[in-house]
Amino acid sequence: MDVAFLGIGNELVDGLVQESNSSFIAKKLLEIGLSLREKLQVRDKKEDIISTIRYLIKRNDCIIVTGGLGPTQDDITRESIAELTKKKLILDNLILEKIQRRFSKLNIEMPEENKKQAMVIEGSTVIPNSVGTAPGFIIKNTALIAVFPGVPSEVRAMFNFFIRYIKSNFTIKKKNSSVYIQSIGVPESVVDHVLKEKLSPDIKIGTIARNFQLTVRLDFPYSSQKRSLGEVEKLKKAFPDFSRKIFSLNPEESIEEAVYKKLLRKNKKVIFAESCTGGLVSKLITDIPGSSEIFLGSVICYSNLLKKKLLHVPDSILQSKGAVSFECAHAMLCGLKKIARSDYYISITGIAGPTGGSKDKPVGTIFIGFSKNGQDTIYKFYFPGTREHIRRRTAIKVFELLWEDLNYRSIDTKLQYGLVETKTV
Repeated sequence: MDVAFLGIGNELVDGLVQESNSSFIAKKLLEIGLSLREKLQVRDKKEDIISTIRYLIKRNDCIIVTGGLGPTQDDITRESIAELTKKKLILDNLILEKIQRRFSKLNIEMPEENKKQAMVIEGSTVIPNSVGTAPGFIIKNTALIAVFPGVPSEVRAMFNFFIRYIKSNFTIKKKNSSVYIQSIGVPESVVDHVLKEKLSPDIKIGTIARNFQLTVRLDFPYSSQKRSLGEVEKLKKAFPDFSRKIFSLNPEESIEEAVYKKLLRKNKKVIFAESCTGGLVSKLITDIPGSSEIFLGSVICYSNLLKKKLLHVPDSILQSKGAVSFECAHAMLCGLKKIARSDYYISITGIAGPTGGSKDKPVGTIFIGFSKNGQDTIYKFYFPGTREHIRRRTAIKVFELLWEDLNYRSIDTKLQYGLVETKTV
């Protein structure tokens, strides 16, 4: 089955919104043995939508469309496909009632414009939307056309319905299997070299570096997922240093999610003191539902004043050594220990730039204090780059350190990117 993706919206074509639905959809299709043949974007213009879908129908068996199902005047995907398929639009009262109830719960009277979201194409299969007002639909034409709203969270909530529909109505034979490896703290070039050295040439390797995490996709020339996972286990045993940096085989899982699950499983808790990251580490962990089970809280002490008042960092350290120093990072750890009992205490201080650096402490100098079981270790890193790059890299490094200690009860300093010096207090 050849599958195409079409994103509809002026905001996509004009570059005002980054299209992300196709990436998610492509990954979900791969899980059932399908792949996207092509993807296009088109404006909210009826004749363009119709002509583009006609073009894709000639080349594909299934077209997945996102966008243009909202209540506004420029949301015309529904009407365009009705015209293309020569089908009527019919008001679905059950959908209308659901939309009305949704507005009622918000104590808002439903605008008349939202009524169009309850219009369905005759003969189509409705795709329920549990998180938004606009349902999607599937209609059989020369090719199968599946239509979703453009909001990524809604596409994610609705797409399993489409997967079940495909499995129920089509027979798809998987010719190969794919395994994703999520790793942290290993350069892409090193991973690529390791994989090419060990794996058979008929195994396709793809790497994606994003948010300082590396996703490796391995495509095996056989359909047995069990056999593919067995090959990955052999790889991990052959290269223990690389294995140490693998945190997940789920392409959707981030390092902070992996750390959260491990802390939860081990019944451990963590507390942070953040300076240069300004709460970014706390933000990443609290983005995860249920993080209150493992996260006690955080002290955001950006200024020296709050370092002294909240964490009792001695003024003598701030004056003689500075806020960005081994001594300050350690004093911040000590201050955290006076606030609450935890399994892990972590402090972060550094220079994110673009100003504030010096010859001895250039922009990108970072100190991370790490305390467990009464042992305090301070790590000095150097992460060159933009302010955003430095802050994000620092936050991810915190989770990398936690992951390694949770899994191996120690942190291998030989495997730490950007590490300059370590002191144990």
